Amino acid sequence: LDAFGIPFFGTLNGISSLVAAIIGLLSYPLQLFGLGKSFSFSFVPIACGVLLSFAFPLILRRIPLKSWGVSYGVPKSKFRRPKNLAELKKLVAGSSKIRCSGGMYSCSPLVCSEGIVISLENFDKVLEVDLDNSIVRVQGGATIEHICQTLKPHGFAIPVMGTIDGGNIVGALMTGTHGLAIGLPAIHAFVESYQILKADGSMVDVNRGGKPDMFAAMAPSMGVMGIVTQVTIRIVPLEHLEARIEEMTFADMILKFVDTMEKNKYARMVVYPSIDKVAVWTANPVEEGTAVEAGAKKVKGVVNFRDD
Repeated sequence: LDAFGIPFFGTLNGISSLVAAIIGLLSYPLQLFGLGKSFSFSFVPIACGVLLSFAFPLILRRIPLKSWGVSYGVPKSKFRRPKNLAELKKLVAGSSKIRCSGGMYSCSPLVCSEGIVISLENFDKVLEVDLDNSIVRVQGGATIEHICQTLKPHGFAIPVMGTIDGGNIVGALMTGTHGLAIGLPAIHAFVESYQILKADGSMVDVNRGGKPDMFAAMAPSMGVMGIVTQVTIRIVPLEHLEARIEEMTFADMILKFVDTMEKNKYARMVVYPSIDKVAVWTANPVEEGTAVEAGAKKVKGVVNFRDD
């Protein structure tokens, strides 16, 4: 599991079962073939199948783990997945070059390393939801989706989440994941404190009031300050949104840009220069159910506007 990751375990198990089933189906005709010729020949295909079943995991291991945008890949053998803080500290102490991976949603090869790549996927817990102070404290590997689903029953949400909710929260913070409007900045603007593991093995709490200079340098810092093991973020009341997607030319977007940003609480634009098209996404809070009654399509979670 450390070499391939949990998602590949089922694949390996299924392929091994398939090979065993094929060998079982072929066993009777192979026996007949062996009786008619030489019995030893019947073991040749079986031996080939067995060797193939052993070789497949080795071949799979050489296939790099691809980023979300398939813009780069990282060899699976480089990944380490510590289960607790003690294992994480041991990896840091025994390695000279380290990078941490989030959800690998960045289009740039930030996670590629000559050394090891640490995944905090086992540090995925929401540790505390403080409704009185409107903050949530989570581990470094918690995904944005998991945080949102945990906050939803309490009627809260994180203020912004970029475009994708599948990545982990610290990956989004360290890479400066964008906000959702002129008045809603990048997600790291809502952080109250970080807990980091430094290269020398020490743990440091960096908060907005106690270490302002270091706090300001934390994000987006691409992880150079240390490995973020916990983060505390401000949360806001949950809203139901009516979202719209519109396509326009670049020239039209220039004329409508200011008006679009001023009249919508949430707005973003993605420009496709090669085809002179701009995808304009806007959203505004509404009472639950009113948008659906007016003809909107009800969806759960995040809808990637690029899909449309």
